[in-house]
Amino acid sequence: MSKRCPQCQTENRDQANRCMNCNYPFAETGRGMRMCPAGRHVMDPGWSECPYCGGAQSSTTNPATPAPQTSGRTPTVAESAPRRGPTVSEQDLLPKMPPPPRPQSPGQGTPGQAMPGRRKTVFGEVPSGEQSVPTGPLRPPGSDRRIVAILVTYTWRPDGEVYPVREGRNYIGNDPDCEVRVTRDPQLSSRHATILYRGKGAQFIIDDEKSMNGTFVNGASVDMKQPLANYDKINTGATAWTFIILEP
Repeated sequence: MSKRCPQCQTENRDQANRCMNCNYPFAETGRGMRMCPAGRHVMDPGWSECPYCGGAQSSTTNPATPAPQTSGRTPTVAESAPRRGPTVSEQDLLPKMPPPPRPQSPGQGTPGQAMPGRRKTVFGEVPSGEQSVPTGPLRPPGSDRRIVAILVTYTWRPDGEVYPVREGRNYIGNDPDCEVRVTRDPQLSSRHATILYRGKGAQFIIDDEKSMNGTFVNGASVDMKQPLANYDKINTGATAWTFIILEP
C-alpha cells in the first residue's frame, strides 16, 4: 500500500515519512494510520470529518480523481446567483408601431386630387359659392382712349390723388358716368365741369356745366368755354386741382 500525499496527491512509498514532491510530513502511524471515508486523505484521530473532501464521498469514488479543494470562504452574491439568459427590456415588449407617413412635397399626390390644406389655382373661372374680387381699379368709362393729361388733388387725401384726362370729353362730377368722379365733395354737382381735347395739336378746353357752385381757373370764374394751360389751378366745388399736360 502506497502513501498518497494529502496536499499534492502524489503517490509515495509506504515507508516514506515525507512527500517526495512537496515535502509534506506524514503521520507516524505506520500501517494503522486513519484515512478519510474516501480513502484518499490521512486524517488526524481528533478530526470528525476530512477537511479536504468533507467525508461526503463514498469509498467507491475513483481515487484517481482529486477532491475539490474548498477555501472555507463564503461565496459572493455574484458567484452564488444563478446564471440567467439575456434580459428583455420593457421597450422590447411593446408592439412595434409603423413609422409615420412622410409629408408629400408640393406637386406630389394622386393626379387630379388637390393636396389637403391648399387652394386650387383657378384660371378664367370662379368657384361656385365665391365672388370674384377685382385685382385692380375698375376701368372708368372711355378708358380705351389715350391719356393726354392728369388732374392732381390733395383736398381729400394728404398723399394726393391722380385722375387721368383722356382724348375727347371728360366730365368732372359725382355721377358714376363721369370720367373724373369724386364722391366725397358735397359741393360737387353730378356733372360739374367738362375738359375737352380733340386730338394732336388741339388745345384743352374747360367749360362749366351749369353747376351749383361754379368752376374756377386760377381764381377766375369760368362763364364760358376757355383754354387750359399746363399747371393751371382748377376749383370745382370744394375740390382744388392742378392740371398737368402730358407730352406725347
